[in-house]
Amino acid sequence: MTKLDSLRKVIREEVRAVFQEELAGILKEAILNKGGSNQLTEAVKTPKCKIPGTLNTVAVKPVVAPILNPGNPLNSLLQETAMSMTPKDY
Repeated sequence: MTKLDSLRKVIREEVRAVFQEELAGILKEAILNKGGSNQLTEAVKTPKCKIPGTLNTVAVKPVVAPILNPGNPLNSLLQETAMSMTPKDY
């Protein structure tokens, strides 16, 4: 057996001993707290609010123009303006 192998063996034994000690302490705590009110419960995480997808999309241009009285010049001007608008203008 080389020195390296013996060192590995010693380290394994020490790590195993520490784990056993810690595990024994944890189990004792669990047994003592079993009847008490200090039991752990799983918390339910509420989902975060999502940003609506419409903020990142381009607005859709209306397919049908609003029906305005064709006799009124102001209405025809408004209709021309609405038809010439780009999605950025909305």
